[in-house]
Amino acid sequence: MVHSTRRPLFRRFTGSSALFSLACVFLLAGCVREEFRDTTPRAGPALFSFPVEYPRRIMEAGTYHGTNLYFEVDLEKDALPYRGWSKTQDANVTGQRLQLPPMVPQIGQGREVYRVGDLYHIELYAGRWDTGSFKYPSRRLSSLYLFKPQRGEFRFLFRGQEVAIQTDRLWQPSVYYYSEEENVFPEGAEDDGRRKQRGRRLQQVVREVVQVGFTTIEKAANGTWLVNQRRFRPEPGRVLNIRSGLRTDLAPKASK
Repeated sequence: MVHSTRRPLFRRFTGSSALFSLACVFLLAGCVREEFRDTTPRAGPALFSFPVEYPRRIMEAGTYHGTNLYFEVDLEKDALPYRGWSKTQDANVTGQRLQLPPMVPQIGQGREVYRVGDLYHIELYAGRWDTGSFKYPSRRLSSLYLFKPQRGEFRFLFRGQEVAIQTDRLWQPSVYYYSEEENVFPEGAEDDGRRKQRGRRLQQVVREVVQVGFTTIEKAANGTWLVNQRRFRPEPGRVLNIRSGLRTDLAPKASK
């Protein structure tokens, strides 16, 4: 069930307003946060924040069929074959945007196969990304984060809300995100056909969706949260617990 618990100590670092903001600050335990922010500046918490431990980092691999792909890599073991930076440079650079080179897919039998060396293998088939464990739709302006296989709990922040995927088994975490937008016109433009024709309109996000395995988390523009169509009320210090990514373990639905 969702319960109130004291949030573990996570250091929050704020970078630029770019989609990917990275701060490398070494603590005694080597624990830092990688924070992903929106393309355009906006008030409020960052889109995502993932706790990582050096030498592991999250690296962007480019955009494919509208989806930005990100992979967790080990800077000392995994990333060095892909670029010329030295281990010393990696340890000292702060605010550096880390990016893998473009991936060239292998295409055959209606499938596109993308590889990051021997670390990751992801396929696009029938409009869906297949990570090997879960499948996600390929949508415009979406993001897919893939992490190294691990055993046990996986935690991250989405819009400041802590999410805990709880399991005892060995699995490969993945987090998929997309937003839904609608056109809005500046005040007074509704009655001015010429302004509409000139494209004077803005895009407004009306819903954000996060998928972790078979669990769907939705955040509406009015602040309403749904987890697998069940209401969830974020509260300071409250953790959203997800069991194995297969179902949610929630308290009874909140009254309207």
